This record gives sequence, structure tokens and C-alpha cells, in this order.
Amino acid sequence: MATGDVGSDSYHNIHADIRAIRQLGRFIAETLKSIVVDGVNVIGYTAWSLMDGFEWHREYGIRRGLYYVDFNTPDMKREPKTSATFYRNVIQKNGFPELPENRPAQGVFPCDFAWGVSANSIQVETAPTQFADPNVYLWNISNNGELIKLQGFSSPPLHRATHCADYATVRQQVDEIRQLLLANVTPVVTLWHHTRQRSGLPAPLDTTNRWLNRKTPEAFANYARLCYRELGENVKVWITLNEPNDEMVSYQEGHQMLRAHALAWHVYDREFRRTQGGKVSLALHMDWVEPAFSFSREDVEPAKRLNSLELPVFNEEDRKLVKGAYDFFAMSHFSSKLVTHAKEDSYTYTAMLEVQHMIDTTWIMSPRPVVPWGLRKALNWVKQHYSDVPVYVMANGVQEDPARFKDSLRVYYLYSYVNEALKAYSLDGVNLKGYFAYALNDQRDPGFGLYGQVHEEVIVKASLSNYRNIIQHNGFP
Repeated sequence: MATGDVGSDSYHNIHADIRAIRQLGRFIAETLKSIVVDGVNVIGYTAWSLMDGFEWHREYGIRRGLYYVDFNTPDMKREPKTSATFYRNVIQKNGFPELPENRPAQGVFPCDFAWGVSANSIQVETAPTQFADPNVYLWNISNNGELIKLQGFSSPPLHRATHCADYATVRQQVDEIRQLLLANVTPVVTLWHHTRQRSGLPAPLDTTNRWLNRKTPEAFANYARLCYRELGENVKVWITLNEPNDEMVSYQEGHQMLRAHALAWHVYDREFRRTQGGKVSLALHMDWVEPAFSFSREDVEPAKRLNSLELPVFNEEDRKLVKGAYDFFAMSHFSSKLVTHAKEDSYTYTAMLEVQHMIDTTWIMSPRPVVPWGLRKALNWVKQHYSDVPVYVMANGVQEDPARFKDSLRVYYLYSYVNEALKAYSLDGVNLKGYFAYALNDQRDPGFGLYGQVHEEVIVKASLSNYRNIIQHNGFP
């Protein structure tokens, strides 16, 4: 017989005792694991306790009951807490059965659906020695050709290091794109990719306030013009900025980045769209945020706020510049998280957003939660807010031990997330146009790759053949 203590020292809201629910769920989930996984002969489970009461040396200073007791009323009024409702549901279901909406769907994507792989591996740096060794070039194209020939490979960022265009580097990029086309690969080029190690901006801007410099958006538009002019003959899909809404980006920087994107979009619209016929957008980071307790208005509000992708305050000129400056909606999605308004753990509490981050103990972790249904919810959010706009999932992947070439977690992840994308397309009517797995290899993205690497040897992981099988069937017929 197992016993779980569901007490909460600090949070006594009778309508939403979130902490007690999470503790109770963790106890029961671990008990279930001991039965199913470890073979322990557990014959029952008892929660502590039925109602708030006298708790030994702590007296009435802690409330551990499933029922709230008002000790200040003559009849000691009792009301069920949300933890009581949760526990009753677990008992009725005899555990945590699979939800109907999580069952795999059958069906296929449209014939023109774009399948691809996002990568940071085919990357032009400013050092000319990158192409001195032909093996680097062959590794990028030829050695991975079997994978790259999947329609829709996403090319990585283009980097500039000085205020002057390095046409030798541009020519190398042109050659590389032509090689991709010869391999029957449709390149998608990202002009700027946010990293936490460097700004990705040329030195004169990198040393003068970076994105806070008012000249940066105009400089970015000129950089985009150069790329459109030199590469646009062979590139028809452009991502100006990758994840400008990253949590490490300040509101002021985000404001500047949106201006930069809009200026770059208008450059293409005015000067290149008629002759090149391409499409331009930016890719937003869109991990789904779910309220920790969906029936609590206090938890629903912060979740809605975090999902809303709110923009900084714009003046009228900037508002006109940014409005409608996209040809499709591009998003990267990796995981989902729970939020509550109640501060429980200062380490996972975000003061600026006034939210407490939480996880469900039943979720698979690696190291971020694996929550396939979150992708479907994110895609539906786009449909609700942007109507029938074409949508591309530009990056979706999971981190797993790079030494595990039989990457069973990634096999499960890709199958489950693509299946949720199919549900969004076939059941919910989302205008989904493409899906890009992340990432190509472990060399640049350790733990995320469909290819591993041991010294100079490239290893094909198990997830690659599974992903290829999904693509060959265009879904799950």
C-alpha cells in the first residue's frame, strides 16, 4: 500500500491548489511506474489526507486535506479543493489512460507539402579557409546527399563580418545553392539566426549597441537586398530573422528586429517579387504554453498572455511598416510548458512575465518535455489569429544523447509530432504547407541530429529511416 502526502505549506487557494495537484500526480505516476516498469506488487494507494486538520507538531499551520476546512466558522464549513476533483478523476480512470485526442491519426498531407531538415551545418563563415579543404564541401553536400535529397532542405544563416560585401563568400554560397538544386533540394535561406554566443551582426554594428543601434534595421535591409540580388534566382523562400522573439531578446531589440524584417520584406516586395516570384517571412519561436490548471482563470490568463506574441509599442509609422509584412507564417516548435500565476519556486519563476513555470510529471523529458499535442495547439492558435495564412513548421526536434545512434526517443518524437501536425491539417483545417525536422547532424547541433559523428565518420541514426518513411508515404496512409 502506497501513501502520498498532498500537503501545501504556502498555497491555500481552495479553488486551485495547483501545488497539491502536482505533488499528488507525481506520487501516483511514480507508483504506477513501480508497478508497470519495475514489477512491484503494489496493491493500493491512499492519499493524505481527506480534509484539513491538526497536523501534529505543525498544528494548523499546514493544510494537507483534499477538502478545505474553514476553521473560523462555527460549523467548520468544508469545500472540496481542485485536488479532490483531480484525485477522483484518477480513481475513475484507474490511472492515466491515453486521451482520445492523443491517439494516432491516419491520413496524408497535400501533394505539394514541403518536407525538409533545418540545419546549421552548411554554413558560410568569413574565414576563407573553410573552403580550402574540399572535404568540408563534400561533407556538407555529397556525404549527406542521401538525406539532403528529401524535398525542402532549409539552408542555414548567411554571415557577414565587415561592412563591405565579401563577394568571394557570396560566390561560394551561390555555388552551394546550385549544388543543392542539382541534388533536387529546394533551399530555404535564413538571413539572420539568433545565437546566445554572438549577435550575427557585422563588426561595426556588433560593437555599437548591436540591435539597439537605430541604423541596424536599415543596414539589415541593405544586406537582404544584396542576398536577394545575388541568390534570388535560385532561392524562392526566405526567412529574414530566425526567432526574434527568443526569451533572451529584450523588447527594445525585438522592436528593432521587427522593423528590420519589415524593411527587408518591403525591399523584396518592391524590387524583386515581380521578377523572382519568391516569398519572404520571419520565423517565430512558438513553444506552446498551457495553463497548469485549465479551470483556473488566474492560470489561463498568463498562459494566454505568453502565447499571444505581443509586440512592443509601435508608433504609427512603424505600425504601417510592419502590418502585413509577411507572405506566410513560419514557426519553430520544440516543446510545451505549464504556467501558473502562483509563485512557488524562485528558480522557475519569471518575474517580468509574472508566471511560474511547471511541468507535468507524466511527460517524457529530454531535457525539455516531449508534448506532441502542443504542436497541434500552436498551429490552431495561428489559424485562429491569422485565418488561412500558409504555415510552415521550420524547426521541430528533440535533444537526445549523441552517443545513442538507435535514437528511439527521436523516432517517437518525430512520429508523434508529425502526426499532430497531420491532425491540425486534416481535422482542424490549418493551412499547413511544410514541416522541417531539426536538425541534420550533431556536429553543429549536438544531440539533435539525424546524423551522428564519431571523429571523421558520419553515422546514420535510426530516426533518419523512420523520418524518410514518413516522407515517402507523405504522412500516415
